[in-house]
Amino acid sequence: MYCSIRDINIAKKLNVETHNIKNRLSKKELPKMLIWLIAPFVGMQRKFIKNNINYPIVFDNTKSIDELRMEYRSIQVTFDDHIAHLINDNLV
Repeated sequence: MYCSIRDINIAKKLNVETHNIKNRLSKKELPKMLIWLIAPFVGMQRKFIKNNINYPIVFDNTKSIDELRMEYRSIQVTFDDHIAHLINDNLV
């Protein structure tokens, strides 16, 4: 099964009400050029921004499902658990 990060739409998958973080998340997407400009001031390298922003991420877990009989959790459950963990560690 192929999965692209653009197909997932992470912002829509987060249960912000459940975790009480509705007003703590960004509501806007910054342009790549702005991120590139401020990168050094927030501890990132411009080369990383240039090579990693605005490129689709594609995952293919077909081989692990077919050959290893893996069963994966849903994206929704995974995100909910991840956000709960970040909140418990006071990172969000």
